[in-house]
Amino acid sequence: MLDEKMNWFSVSKINTFNSCSMKYKFNYIDKIKKKTSFALVRGSVVHKIIQKHILEYFESGVLIETISPLEVAKEFILEIINRVIYDFKSEGDYSDYSFKKAFNLIVENDLQENYRSIKAEMKEEIKNHFKTYESFFTQIALAIPETFEKLINLITSQGFSKIYSETKLISHVRKYGLRGYLDLSAYDAQTNKALIIEMKTSKQTSNKIKENNINQILFYKNLYRKNFKNVDLKYFIVYIAILKTKININIFDASDVENENYSEELSKNLSSINNAVKHNLYSRKYDQHCSYCDFKEKCFKKRTEENKNLDEVG
Repeated sequence: MLDEKMNWFSVSKINTFNSCSMKYKFNYIDKIKKKTSFALVRGSVVHKIIQKHILEYFESGVLIETISPLEVAKEFILEIINRVIYDFKSEGDYSDYSFKKAFNLIVENDLQENYRSIKAEMKEEIKNHFKTYESFFTQIALAIPETFEKLINLITSQGFSKIYSETKLISHVRKYGLRGYLDLSAYDAQTNKALIIEMKTSKQTSNKIKENNINQILFYKNLYRKNFKNVDLKYFIVYIAILKTKININIFDASDVENENYSEELSKNLSSINNAVKHNLYSRKYDQHCSYCDFKEKCFKKRTEENKNLDEVG
């Protein structure tokens, strides 16, 4: 068993540091709270519904031909409330009771009414985004069965009859702990064959494996092989593009995406992160992503203070 006090790293933490070490500091060291991202909510809802029904299919053998928009709406609003609750929890504004009460009011009664008992912050957050995504529920409900069919065909074509979701993998590189969760995975102990399926949602169609997903692919492969020696591993990445009038699903075989130097590069990467944290050495990486950063206001404020201090010293 690995030491829980060990410094743990996920691929998200590593990617954050590589994209901007100052963002890493704000997120993982200072632990500055971020606002609820609806791109994350949307992706999470699609993931959960797909995972739920894929697992049910391999248990029962019954393929779901239709999904109710109400099911999508319930998952969507549950996810919203979960995240809004989390956003305000540190201030003591919401309790488990208020969460349950709000959820029951919304999904068990009329989805667009009965907001009176919900505090103002939660009420506006939900109402604003509900209107934005109202047609999204039906859109997702119509598109998900096609995703099921493609994924089931993929899984069975690889010779697997059972699938798991959110499989947790842990390992370590020297003094650094590594962990990750797989969207869908399968393993056959008799043949030592394995399958990993990762899903990505976005607003744009992908015609090839995205460059910013390469490190995740290599990270999970490395982690899986540390747990299962000499495994025959197949890896697929599924891009689910949620467009205005339809959803596009593209599946790419990432089994051949390899880097023989990855373990060494990962070790150096983890050392760099540890060194930055130890000596408080962080830098900003200015690019087109700054305008979308959760910490842009904090970053601008900090930069202004630093410039002021430099002026005073000068």
